Amino acid sequence: YILILLTVILSLLGWNPSPKQSTPAKPQTQSTQQKAPTTVSTINDPNNILVVVNKNRPLPNGYAPSDLSGNVRSEAKKHLDELVVGAKSSNINFKIISAYRSQSAQASIYNGYVKRDGQATADTYSARPRYSEHQTGLAIDLGNSDGVCDLEICFGDTPAGLWIKNNAHNYGFIVRYPSGKTSITGYQYEPWHLRYVGIDVAKSIHSSTSTLEEYSNLPPAPSY
Repeated sequence: YILILLTVILSLLGWNPSPKQSTPAKPQTQSTQQKAPTTVSTINDPNNILVVVNKNRPLPNGYAPSDLSGNVRSEAKKHLDELVVGAKSSNINFKIISAYRSQSAQASIYNGYVKRDGQATADTYSARPRYSEHQTGLAIDLGNSDGVCDLEICFGDTPAGLWIKNNAHNYGFIVRYPSGKTSITGYQYEPWHLRYVGIDVAKSIHSSTSTLEEYSNLPPAPSY
């Protein structure tokens, strides 16, 4: 009886013979979710290597890149040189047919094609001034050193064209106007027309067999 009475008194005084142990809070962990890469903020910048130029997306009037190395922007030039060396190791010898073109130069070329073939036909293979990738300094037309199939669709079936198809992405270049994508790019298949976008993006576009428009989540640009 005395023991029970003592326990009651101690309980009234706040003593608990078997207190509950507090459960330690679980440590907070940082989220492992990573942001998906985006190009929305770069595709409008003519100085960015991911700029998208097509029949719906002209360059600013009079634009010219400030970092040309010869007729190619400096970053693209470095990788182009590496591509040429890599091709030579496979006995492929390229020549550069065309690279950077000023707005006025593009106007002269385009107008010549319009005079020869008419505007509707010219628009299938030549860009109007301000709408040409060549004005960015990031586009290069390559050909065989012996001139076989220069600027012709048959270039894609030559050893040089096949090498480009299978290897250009490893150097940061894509075939900008691939076969079967005219309804998206607005231009016929041009296996000789390379566009520098950087190695990571080039590999992504190559593996997905997409176009730069599709990679950038842009609508097709089949016409002006």
